[in-house]
Amino acid sequence: MLFILFIGIGIWCSPVPEPVDPRAWHLMAVFAATVIGLIISPYPLGAMAIFSLTAVAATGLLSIEEVLAGFADPTIWMVACAFFISRGFIKTGFGRRVGFIFISKLGQSSLGLAYGLVLTDLLFAPAMPSTAARSGGIITPLFRSISEAYESTPERGTERKIGAFLAQCVVQCNTITCAMFLTSMAGNPMIGKLAGEMGITITWTSWALAAIVPGLISLAVIPLLLYRFYPPELKKTPEIVHAGPR
Repeated sequence: MLFILFIGIGIWCSPVPEPVDPRAWHLMAVFAATVIGLIISPYPLGAMAIFSLTAVAATGLLSIEEVLAGFADPTIWMVACAFFISRGFIKTGFGRRVGFIFISKLGQSSLGLAYGLVLTDLLFAPAMPSTAARSGGIITPLFRSISEAYESTPERGTERKIGAFLAQCVVQCNTITCAMFLTSMAGNPMIGKLAGEMGITITWTSWALAAIVPGLISLAVIPLLLYRFYPPELKKTPEIVHAGPR
C-alpha cells in the first residue's frame, strides 16, 4: 500500500506539463495509483475503489455530487442486481444442478455433453454479467468433473480424449453468450450507455432481439464444427447421464 501511495504522491508532486490543467494532472495521479492498486491488490477491488473516491473527494478534485454521480445511473444498478443474482446461483449450487440436468438429458455422447454445457451457459447468461463467475463458477467445474471422470487431463497426456474438446466448446461458445444479452457481460451496459449518448436507445429487449437469432445459430454450429475439426477420441458417454439429479 505504501508503494501505491508513493506512486500517487510522486505523480501529484511532479511538474505539471504546460498544456495540462493542474486539476486534470492530479486526477491522473489518483487514477494511476488506483490502477496500480488494482493490479497489486493489497486490498479487494471494492476497498480500492472506496479509497480512490475518498481521495478525490477529500482533495477537492471532484465534488461529492460528481463522485457519486455514477451511482444514480440505472444501468449500474441493473448490472449490480445481476451480480447479486449470479452470486446466489453459485452459492446455492443452483447453477450446477441445472447443468447436471442438461447433462443427464443430453449426455449420451461427447457432442451432447458439449451442447449441455452450452445450454447451461446460455440459460444463466442473462442474469450473470460476470463471465468469470459464469464460466469459472458453474461451467468450468462441470466440464472438469466430466474430464476427470474419464481420466482426460493434461497431466496424463489424455486431454484429447474428451477434455480438450469440451474446453474449446466452453470457451468459444462463451464469447457468443457474452454478446447475446445486455447483462451477459459487464462491458455491454457501457456500450448501451455510449450509444445512448449518441442518441441511440438500446434496451435489454432490443439488444436480445437483435442478437438472439445469430447467437443461437452460432451456438448450434460451433460444437458441430469443433466435433468435426477438433474431435474427441471418446464419442459415446452413456455413463455420464447418471450424474443428473435423481
